Amino acid sequence: MKGRYFEHVDGLRALAVLSVVAYHLRPALLPGGFAGVDVFFVISGFVVTASLATHQGESRGAFLLRFYARRLARIAPALLATLSVTTLLYVLLIPKSWLSSETEQVALSAFLGFSNWVLGAQANSYFEPRAEFSPYTHTWSLGVEEQFYLIAPALLYAWVRFRDDPERRRIPFAVLALLATASFALFALTAVRLGQQHVFYLLQYRFWELAAGVVWYQLAVQRGPRHGASRLWEMASWIGLLLTISTLLGANPRSFPWPWSVGAILGTLLLIGDANQPNNGLLRSIFSHRVLVWIGKRSYSLYLWHWPVLVFFRWTVGIETVVTQLAAFVVSLGLAALSYRWIECPVRFSPVLKRSREATRALAFVLIILVFMVGAREMFWAQPELGLSKVTRNGGDWYPTAEMLDFRREHRVCLPQIGTRSLGTGVVFVYAPTDCIVERAQRLFVLGDSHATAYRPLFDQLTAETGRTVHIYDIPGCPFIDLMNPMPRSEYCAAGQRAAIKDVLSLARPGDVVFLASLRLPRIVDQWGPVSPHLEGRTLSRSNSELEGVAAATKDAPKWLSPFIDADLKVVFEAPKPIFRAPVFRCVDRYTRANPICDPGLSEDRAALEKYREPATKAIGSLVAASSAVYVWDPFPVLCPGPQCDALVNGRPLFFDADHISALGNKVLFPSFRRFLDQLGQVQ
Repeated sequence: MKGRYFEHVDGLRALAVLSVVAYHLRPALLPGGFAGVDVFFVISGFVVTASLATHQGESRGAFLLRFYARRLARIAPALLATLSVTTLLYVLLIPKSWLSSETEQVALSAFLGFSNWVLGAQANSYFEPRAEFSPYTHTWSLGVEEQFYLIAPALLYAWVRFRDDPERRRIPFAVLALLATASFALFALTAVRLGQQHVFYLLQYRFWELAAGVVWYQLAVQRGPRHGASRLWEMASWIGLLLTISTLLGANPRSFPWPWSVGAILGTLLLIGDANQPNNGLLRSIFSHRVLVWIGKRSYSLYLWHWPVLVFFRWTVGIETVVTQLAAFVVSLGLAALSYRWIECPVRFSPVLKRSREATRALAFVLIILVFMVGAREMFWAQPELGLSKVTRNGGDWYPTAEMLDFRREHRVCLPQIGTRSLGTGVVFVYAPTDCIVERAQRLFVLGDSHATAYRPLFDQLTAETGRTVHIYDIPGCPFIDLMNPMPRSEYCAAGQRAAIKDVLSLARPGDVVFLASLRLPRIVDQWGPVSPHLEGRTLSRSNSELEGVAAATKDAPKWLSPFIDADLKVVFEAPKPIFRAPVFRCVDRYTRANPICDPGLSEDRAALEKYREPATKAIGSLVAASSAVYVWDPFPVLCPGPQCDALVNGRPLFFDADHISALGNKVLFPSFRRFLDQLGQVQ
């Protein structure tokens, strides 16, 4: 059994990687295909243990050095090639946005095998859009494996060393089995109590999956050959196939990895079978077919390359059609074949490397990894100069920053001092005027969602020109009186919003202004794709349930307004801005215009938008009529002065995505907003 090659295990690798690729290409093809990663975990534990079982008679240091030198030679070359090419293409093609806001952290940590930690800390689900648009998300599983092999080899050394002492050999086996049991218990309890996203990425919840493969091999060795068991194992392998296929077909993202991964793990163990049995039955023969073995041997490279390929398709031409999906698969398979032939094999089987000392080899790989990581970091830093996207090259027009850059500098009579402070579940941005040559005017308190913080350049210029202090209360995902549904959306939002109201009342003076800026129209499209059925043909429409939500929100609004009104503050609603059917930043480059998400174009009929926003404007009008302390500022006529509302004006963006204002949009709106506040300041 020493040094045995398990041909059917390569066939199982093919099943695992093809399942993952099929799910990523089109989830409907194999709804639980993501469980292929769990199959990989078991296979990895089994195969690595089988290879280490031959390392007898070595010291602990030699054993570990040999192991890590071989692992680095196996993992690093293809990984470094993939990460480096992916980083270059990412820098060239993909502009920064919410979808890619944390991509660089994930990428750099992937070089060191800790991307799963970064993804876990972000608390983003593997099945959420931001994960689907990062070309590095799939490296989480490599991180889990690499971290597992920082722990397991020490126990495996003891197990290998005590080959001829069954009593002592049971100790490292028992320790690993206990660790696996503890990991499984922690995994199940945490998934039930806190949710699936908490157990997806991290080693402590996945340790048992890799350990299952290790223990399975160890059990076979300790049990020894058993004659006449081939038929029994063949029957068990069919049960394993049933369990595995059931998981791949039926696993639900909302209930994964618990409990669905259990079926994948048990099924894979039974498909691997008894390491002592040749078992040339039908199922093992199928998985030993040369096509499956060919794919299995290239499964590592295919796993590495397929995800970046799909992500770049998704960002550029799209991945929705059968043609683009087939093209993405062919490109992925081609890159995998090239990677296996010209990167994996030459390094793994290099005579030069084999003749070198394990310590030298391992150290060389570590240094090479660090060099490649530094190179990737330099590429990220150079993105503004290297990027081909118009968004990247003209970032000043697109990205609302903390300041209004290069605009009306001659009118800046104060120097805004920008600060932040925590408040409840949110954060407060403060623009405080310093070095002013004019008296400080009324203060402005801004409550809302991301549409409020998108006005930060405008608030910077307002402070600089008028001496107003501006407080912006940012509670992510929590609009303030959006007039689509009554407040609050959640207890998280309620806590932050109540804290914001209390803070405003403690700071404000009579006559100060509370500005309410939120998305007040049902979004048609997100940065990643359509979100709601508001189109009848080409006409925008509002459903009866949405109109009922507007009515309920309008009735609910006064109780949230009354604290401000009672404090003699002036409340200003932002009327709904234009809204578009395509995310602007994804549709301005030649290489993205064929993407189906861009098909609706970047212009809308003004009359249709006016009708679409009419329920919100009527609701605001009723609140204005009900109180002399409530006002409305309408940016719509400024952003859409003609019969067509355009997201781009002379090729420059008024909007970043389908509804958030751009930096240029801030510049366009500022004169109107300042004029409105100046007039409001004259109202007694």
